Amino acid sequence: MKHSRLPEFFPVRRQLELLRAHHACTGQTATNFDSTLIEILSSADWINEPRYTSLLEKPLTSLAYFYITKEENRQGKPLNPVAAFHLGNGARVSRANVNFAANPSPRGLRESCGMMVNYVYSYTWLQQFGRTMQSLLKW
Repeated sequence: MKHSRLPEFFPVRRQLELLRAHHACTGQTATNFDSTLIEILSSADWINEPRYTSLLEKPLTSLAYFYITKEENRQGKPLNPVAAFHLGNGARVSRANVNFAANPSPRGLRESCGMMVNYVYSYTWLQQFGRTMQSLLKW
């Protein structure tokens, strides 16, 4: 994603609110949104601060959905290998399937800002998969 698209997820009003929240939480006056956002998300403590979570839930969820569904490599496959696997095997995902703060562990925050995605397979796909597995596993 190009940096110029960031305001789609963080409109100016939301940026100012995050700068104010950061000042309230740290006492530091910040004027640069990009560096402040990086500073906030680089600390595992942001997930425990309601001022941050209330301001970050919608944009991070939208950003994660965009990343999963729109960002592609040169072959036209999702950049995220897990998304490539599931979407390539017939799963679907909607914005409602992106879960904010679902993995608040240090690793989850470091790797995905705590976001998790539920990939949805249709019932007919699952039936076909089951038949295929039964034919492969004769026992």
